[in-house]
Amino acid sequence: MSQPLPLDEAVRALKRDPTQPVVARVDDLTVEMRTVTAVHPAMAPRTVREALAGVAWHGDETLDELLAFFAEARRHGGSGHVPEL
Repeated sequence: MSQPLPLDEAVRALKRDPTQPVVARVDDLTVEMRTVTAVHPAMAPRTVREALAGVAWHGDETLDELLAFFAEARRHGGSGHVPEL
């Protein structure tokens, strides 16, 4: 992992090369920052049902497969707080 940058430097680094994530230091947290694809609010699913519409579930997906599916959805613009289960 690269040395954490101050937040303002990390943002400048992302602007220089938005394809590469950067590691930043924010108070006592070390965070990784990356750019995401902009999603028009009208195009983003509003509910879980809408997000999962059209997905061909077989019923035998493993937890790892489901987590990978949701991680990929997040990388493609999904956002929001994930509640504690």
